Amino acid sequence: MIEKYILTFRSYIWMKIGDKMNRRILLSIILLIFLLNMTPFAASSKQTIPVAFSFSKEKLKEFVLSRFDGNEGGFSDYTLQDTYEAIYILYCFNSLNKVDADKVGKWIAEMQGKGGEFGGPHETYIALWTLRELNRIDLINKTAVKEYALKIFNEHPETTVLILRSCF
Repeated sequence: MIEKYILTFRSYIWMKIGDKMNRRILLSIILLIFLLNMTPFAASSKQTIPVAFSFSKEKLKEFVLSRFDGNEGGFSDYTLQDTYEAIYILYCFNSLNKVDADKVGKWIAEMQGKGGEFGGPHETYIALWTLRELNRIDLINKTAVKEYALKIFNEHPETTVLILRSCF
């Protein structure tokens, strides 16, 4: 049953790969399958995920890099989540050198609000993680981030720790 579902799923994704509305979903799915394939479960399992949904590393990198907009600085539909996922995939393949880190960093830094946030706690964390991995964390107001993190600590203690760890 799972083999049939995965093969059908793969066909659906390949049909929709050029559909702009599905790029974000596709990047999320690729990231999930990549992470599943890297776990001990995938190595010892008889599941068909690695076979049924096979991407060569080079094709995956080409796909992710093709979603970069050199004018804007973001990936896919130019959302913070899409950009984070693209950078994470490239990070996993040691290919961050293929990205214009200055352009991506400036694009993300422009999203910072006056209170230090990048939307909500999750968005702030992924923005900071991405900037840190690109060595562009100095483009933002870290003092404002610290104040924001302390403000949200009672409601989001785990995310606060991730924010502070990513920024400092």
